[in-house]
Formats: sequence, C-alpha cells, structure tokens
Amino acid sequence: MPRTHRRSGHLSTPAATEYRTNSTSTGGAHRAPRRGAGKAVIASALAGAFLLGGQPLVAGAGTQQGEVTTVAEQNAATLAELSEKRQLPRITPSVLPVFHDVNPTLELSRLVRAAKLEADRVAEEERVAAEEAAVAEEEAAAEAAAAEEAAAEEAAAEATAAQEQAAADEEAAEARVAEEAAPAQASPEFAKPTTGTFTSGFGARWGTTHYGIDIANSIGTPIVSATSGTVINAGSASGFGQWVRVQADDGTITVYGHIETYSVSVGQRVAAGEQIATMGNRGQSTGPHLHFEVHVNGQKIDPQPWLAARGISVQ
Repeated sequence: MPRTHRRSGHLSTPAATEYRTNSTSTGGAHRAPRRGAGKAVIASALAGAFLLGGQPLVAGAGTQQGEVTTVAEQNAATLAELSEKRQLPRITPSVLPVFHDVNPTLELSRLVRAAKLEADRVAEEERVAAEEAAVAEEEAAAEAAAAEEAAAEEAAAEATAAQEQAAADEEAAEARVAEEAAPAQASPEFAKPTTGTFTSGFGARWGTTHYGIDIANSIGTPIVSATSGTVINAGSASGFGQWVRVQADDGTITVYGHIETYSVSVGQRVAAGEQIATMGNRGQSTGPHLHFEVHVNGQKIDPQPWLAARGISVQ
C-alpha cells in the first residue's frame, strides 16, 4: 500500500506528490492531468452535493457547522481558484465527498402531501372562521331586529299613552267647564227630596195629625236636601228611628225621617239637591219610605204646596 506523508497540515498521496513535482519542473506550464488526478478533481467538485427541497447543496466532511453552499457557488469558487493558481487541488481523505441519495419522486410526493395538508388546514380554518362570522352576523341581525321591534312597540305604547292622556285631559277640561258653568246655569235653590210614589199627605190620620208627606220607594233610594243650608241634626230620633234636619238660610227647617243611613254631620253645609241620606224603614214605619216635613217660623206646614210654590211636584 503506498505510504502517505503529512506536510503543513495536509495529507499527501503519491499522486499528489508527483503532480506537484511535475508542476514545479515545468515552471507552471499546463500539462494534461493524469487520469487519476482528473477523477479526483471531479470528485472534489462534486464533494458533499445533495438535494434539499430540490436545490443541490455541497457539504464536505470538513465543512464547519452552518457552512453549506450550493454546487454552483462552490464550482464557481473552485474554477476561480484553479484559474488563479493554475494547479489542481490536493485530494485527501478528509475532503472526500459525502453523498446522500434522494429519490426525487418520493421527495416530490412528500412535498405534495405536505402542501395538500397545509392547504386543507388553511381551508378548514377559513371554513370555521366563515361559519363563526355567519353565526355572529345572524345573531347581530336578530339582536338588531329585536331591538327595532322593541323600539317600535315602545313608540306605539308611548303614542297610545299620549293619546289616552290627551283624551283624559280633554274630558277633565270639559268636566271643569261644565262644573263651573252649572251654578250659573241652574243653581237650584230647591230640590225634590227623593223619588218614588206619593203615599200620604199632610193632615189628620188615625186620630192624630200627620205633619208631613210620605214618598215610598225601596230601601237605599237616595235622599237629597230640599234647600241649601246647615245640618242641625243627624242620627237617632224618637218615632223616626233616624233622621236628618237641615236649616236653610231664611230659617226654614226641612225634616227627613225613617232613613236607613245618613252621610252628613251636624254643622255641615249642604246645597239643595245634595245627597244627605238613604231611604229606610226605621222607627214607626209601615214600609220603606221618606217622611218629609217643612217648618216655617217654628210652624209645621204642608210640604206639598210649599214645594209646588217652588216649582216642585211630588205627585
């Protein structure tokens, strides 16, 4: 086996030594390299070439960490160096090429699969994002529609309330006008004390004197004051069960007997036609009726002509 010699950090072979000797003896003249040297040059130019993603790269056994160059770059550097030095590089075992076989078909298939997986992933993300956007849009549209409907209902309710309030205000105004105008139109000085059937007049009856008139109706029929004045009695009364007496401004007293209930109190001011009691059957009574009397200057007079003189008929 040929011996090798190490000089200046380079590993020498007999072929390399012979190449250097020949180059020196000819003064740098070009000679056709031997067949072995030509193969070494080709091997050196192709040293470390491999495919990575379809791009040829070169990495020799002595390549530093991270120093990987393309074949074109290394070939350009090699040719430039050879042109400058006009000599072939020394070939040592440390720079022998390292080849990695790559099947282009398998590599292409792998890249296609990876690209398809990436495309599918992106498409799925876009699909999910589109669905989420559609759902969000539908929810926003539903919320907007609900808000619009609620606003419309609220506006309609406000309009209805405003109309009702306006109608109520108008009715109240009309009522005030009518109330204010009523006294001027007909503020009655006298009123028929109740409604019903005239059953008994003033005069003698059963050996005694009947000092009033009787008007029969059902229990609870309203009784009003025949004159304006002040209440001087309201409550229990002998023979009448319960009564109310009203004294007019001219001193005339009107009496309301056999009442069921009363709604005034002593000292209260009442107007003609104002309700003061309800018809009853209390005391010495033969049925629900009002016993009505009129006292003028302390004398009990017949109420029927007194009422008639004031435009009131009881029959």
